[in-house]
Amino acid sequence: MAAPGTEAELCNTEQLAQLNIRELSLEHLLRILHGMNRTQASWSAPDVRRRELGAFLRKCRSRIRPEEVGIPVQERRKNSGLRREEVAVISNVSLSWYAWLEQGKPINVSARVLDAIGSALRMNDCERLHLYYLAGVGPPSPVPESAIPDAARLIRAVAGWGASPAFVLDRYWNVVSANRQAKEVFGVEEADYNCLISFFTRSDVRRRYLQEEVLARGLVAELRGQMGRTPGDPEYASLVGRLSSESHDFAGLWDLHEVSDAVLERVVFDHPVLGDLVFDPAPLGTADGAGHRLILYTPAAASDTGDRISWMESRETV
Repeated sequence: MAAPGTEAELCNTEQLAQLNIRELSLEHLLRILHGMNRTQASWSAPDVRRRELGAFLRKCRSRIRPEEVGIPVQERRKNSGLRREEVAVISNVSLSWYAWLEQGKPINVSARVLDAIGSALRMNDCERLHLYYLAGVGPPSPVPESAIPDAARLIRAVAGWGASPAFVLDRYWNVVSANRQAKEVFGVEEADYNCLISFFTRSDVRRRYLQEEVLARGLVAELRGQMGRTPGDPEYASLVGRLSSESHDFAGLWDLHEVSDAVLERVVFDHPVLGDLVFDPAPLGTADGAGHRLILYTPAAASDTGDRISWMESRETV
C-alpha cells in the first residue's frame, strides 16, 4: 500500500504553547486544532505494523473459548483459546494464509477477509478499526460514531469553560498548554509534563483518581489504538518503552493488546484541599486522537465541584 501524502501543519506546537486558551473563542481554537491534525498517518514502518497485527490477532483468538463459537472440545488443551485452524475455518480462509498473517508475512489482505476475521474473533467496532489500520487497509469509516462526543456534553462543556480545567495535549500525551484551573486542580505543568508518564509512574498522582484501575486500563487501550494508526513512530515507541520499564502496571496492561476509543464519562478526583471533585471530560479535536486535542473538564451537573473551584479562586484573589 502506498504511503499517504502529508500536508503542512497550519500551526505548530510552539505557536500553540504561546497562546492563552482562555482568551480564544472556541471556534478559533477548533480551527487551530483542525490545522494541526491534518497530517495523515504514516505507513513508513510496515514491519512494525505487521508484527503488531500478528500479536493483536493472537491475543484476540486467545480470549475466545471454542465452545463460545460452537466448536466441541473433546481433548484437553494446553491453551483455552481458539487455534489458528479454527479461526481459519470460521473465517473461510486457508490455514496457510491466516498463519502467514499472524506471522507477519508481507501478504495483501482485502477488506472482505478482514471483516470475516473480525467477525470470527468477535471484535467490537473499535477493534475492527484497529485491525484495518494494522493491516494497512483503509478503514470502513473514518471515525467510529462512538468516538464523537455527544452535542449535549459539548454544549455544557463550552458553557462552563471559563472556570473549568482545560488543557491541550499533543499526540504523545504531552501537555502543550493549560489554563490556571488545570494547573491548580490537577497539578499539570506546561513544561516537560506527560499525562501518561505522570499517571503511571507517580503514585501521588494516580491515587488521586478514585477510578484509577478503570482509568489505567482505558488509557493504555486508547494509547494502543492511537499507536496503531502510525506504526513505527519512534516517539510512540520511546513512550511505550519508558512506561513499560518504569511501570509494571502499564507493562501488564499493554500486554493485553486491548483497544478502545471510549472516554470516561465521569472522572472523580481527590483534591488535597477541595476534596472529591466530579468532572465530565469532553475532548475536542480529531476524534481518532491522531493529533492535538483540547480536553475540557466540566463540573458534573449534580455536584458542587464548580462551587468548590470558585471558592478556591476567590481565596487566591483576596
